[in-house]
Amino acid sequence: MACDQPLYALAKSIQWIPPERYGENLIVGMFGGLHIEIPALRTIGDWLQDSGWVNALSQSNVASFGTAD
Repeated sequence: MACDQPLYALAKSIQWIPPERYGENLIVGMFGGLHIEIPALRTIGDWLQDSGWVNALSQSNVASFGTAD
């Protein structure tokens, strides 16, 4: 089951109360696509920060400094 953060927290708390009926081995809960995509994009941003990416784009006239940043 995929759900947003508040519903995910609720689903996890339900799973923990009677694990023999709703345990993690019976029902798999996960964040929805947006909640997976945002941390992935943040990680890519952390990797690119101070890597010279902005300077390379601005010096090659692909994008201005502010747009590349």
